Amino acid sequence: MQRWRVETSSAGEVTYPGRACKLKAFVVEPAAEGARAAVIVVQEWWGLNDHIRDVARRFAREGYFRDAPDLYSAARTKSRPSRIWPLS
Repeated sequence: MQRWRVETSSAGEVTYPGRACKLKAFVVEPAAEGARAAVIVVQEWWGLNDHIRDVARRFAREGYFRDAPDLYSAARTKSRPSRIWPLS
């Protein structure tokens, strides 16, 4: 299997419309042109944090389009872990 590393051309937060709230995600695109396979990185129960963003960037460096949705977009979980249990 041929593998190559590419630089990322863009990375950033995006917002999608949802039924109950706006859904957030971190999207990273490889710099290489053309169609690319996509990887969805699912967060741990702490939500979309710096570790998940780093995982996304690593996949993009390998040539994958990468999306990491914030599955807890509507909840304020990062500062109150007790609110995470009902969502997991």
